[in-house]
Amino acid sequence: MKRLQSRHRVQGLSLIEVLISMAIGLVVIGAVIVSYLGSGRAGRYQSAYSQMDQDAQIGLNVLSRELQLAGYSQPSSLTLNAAAQLVMNYNIGAATPVFGCDKGFTDPKAATLACNTGAGTIPAIEVVYEADVKNTVPSFTSAPSDCSVTPAAGVPTDCLGNRLNTPAENPACVAAPYMVRNRYFVQTGPSGRPELYCVGAVSGGGATTNTVQPLLENVEGMKLWFGVQVAANPRQVVRYVTATDINGVGATEWNNVISVRVCLLMRSADAVLSAEDTRTYLDCDSATKTSSDNYLRRAYFMTTALRSKMAF
Repeated sequence: MKRLQSRHRVQGLSLIEVLISMAIGLVVIGAVIVSYLGSGRAGRYQSAYSQMDQDAQIGLNVLSRELQLAGYSQPSSLTLNAAAQLVMNYNIGAATPVFGCDKGFTDPKAATLACNTGAGTIPAIEVVYEADVKNTVPSFTSAPSDCSVTPAAGVPTDCLGNRLNTPAENPACVAAPYMVRNRYFVQTGPSGRPELYCVGAVSGGGATTNTVQPLLENVEGMKLWFGVQVAANPRQVVRYVTATDINGVGATEWNNVISVRVCLLMRSADAVLSAEDTRTYLDCDSATKTSSDNYLRRAYFMTTALRSKMAF
């Protein structure tokens, strides 16, 4: 039997061709790996920024709502002034709608607030208004041991959702109208994370102060500027100043504040920065800072007018 032979000689790959193919394959695989790792890092960054955006929105919304309520009060009576003109009196009386300290409060639970003079670097603010069942979430629970009773309409609550006590079963408790004093500040919590805190102090027929509790994690800093009105036009902001500037003028100067500008410096929940990433960021004073702990940071701003100071 005659063997068939191919006209073309079968040839293998040379060593150079094999090496070239392997090099091209390694380049392609390396590009895929770099792209995969880059997309994973970008995803972590996007997730971290999304978390900071959401946290900042929650924090700024809470503070904005509180500041819009600052100074709110129901009318209590009508009186004649020296010019024989009718003057409307309000339950809030002489209380100032807002009060702040650039270095925080010495004791945020104190009945009368005082500013830190040495320690403390993060500002704090107190917002005062008359709480009712329409501008707060009413509580319908009852606990006579802590001064709380439950009328059918419910009891107003403070910034922590705690019911404001009434004197029906305990004469030492707070009576309506409920003038709530919600104090906001930033400090490191038990978890080791910086957090936005609030404590609600209430004044009325008696006085009680609620415990300090966190509202929002990963708030590393807060900065406050207060818009002071023009004497000739009480609805126009002439300048924004710090709490130290206002306290230097005197306590009555707080009555001239008609708006508040707030900055929250947010931190990512996880350390997502790597060695090759840019670590600089702008803080609330627009100063360039460097992250040394691999956490992302971003400053968020908001300006809110005090509605009680606006024209009807």
